[in-house]
Amino acid sequence: AVLARMQIIKAAGSKEIGAMTAKLLLPCFVFAEFTKPAAKEKLKVAFTSAEGPLLLGLSVAQMLLCLVLGGVVVRLFSSCKGMQRSGNLINLSVAFGDATALPIILLKTVEHFFPAEDRDFVTLCVLVYGTINRALMWTVGCAICSGKAKFSLLINEINVASAVGLFVAFSGDLIGFDLLELYHSKSNPLDFAGTIDKVGMLANPLLLIVAGSSLSKGPKSEDLDAVSIAASSVARLILCVPISFCLLYFSGVLAMTSGSARVLGFVLMVESCMPAAAQLALVAAEGGDASALQNMSSLLFYHSLAAPVTCTIVLGVALQTFTA
Repeated sequence: AVLARMQIIKAAGSKEIGAMTAKLLLPCFVFAEFTKPAAKEKLKVAFTSAEGPLLLGLSVAQMLLCLVLGGVVVRLFSSCKGMQRSGNLINLSVAFGDATALPIILLKTVEHFFPAEDRDFVTLCVLVYGTINRALMWTVGCAICSGKAKFSLLINEINVASAVGLFVAFSGDLIGFDLLELYHSKSNPLDFAGTIDKVGMLANPLLLIVAGSSLSKGPKSEDLDAVSIAASSVARLILCVPISFCLLYFSGVLAMTSGSARVLGFVLMVESCMPAAAQLALVAAEGGDASALQNMSSLLFYHSLAAPVTCTIVLGVALQTFTA
């Protein structure tokens, strides 16, 4: 934010950094995580036991319940002018949180609280959750925003990197030729695995720069009012958390003692308190009217202001619940 205020990073530069991060650095990060030998083994164990189906099912259920919560909030405050003008955007801002970038930044700082053998599963849970989040965002989310799902936008760099990474990881089982072993071979003339991993590690610091740059501009919206902004912020950052907790309780995850189940519960609870996803601005631009992008950007601004406090509290509760 300071760099943007001082005009060291201008709006065009921030946009270019964001595009490079989304199209190159994050895909490299996702690919590197899926092609780690330890990650492959953890995925195999998870999806041959109860944790894999639970991760998929609970991720979808949590997002859909948050979507329902968004709809309830819009109806409860339907007399509010901001809700009348931007109710669909409020609904989306409650339903879809930042499922990849911010969670990875936070979880990488606390993964040492988990046993070493479970740490790879922390990132894998985030990546799987994020993939589902993007799929629902571009289908259900776009349908709410514009009345039409954008299936073509599911084919993006991050999702392609996820698919290719999974194919490389399980190529030995799928085609009988282990591309993962070849990818990590020490006899390669170049260290492909190490290079892609290091390039991917640049994603998180650059995402922080882009986020700070956007915050430096401040919110600008003529459609939203204080009630609609507060309702969106409270629902996304606070009310989604008890929904996640109840989901984990009734699914039995809270009572499970296995390391993978504890990680799964921890990740889902942390995901529930994330601010609205930055990609929602693109959803708004693709499907909304001329002011939709401005309105969504304003909601993202206010969520980002409150998130450091709410996320810190939820992160502490989640650590106490799943690592104690």
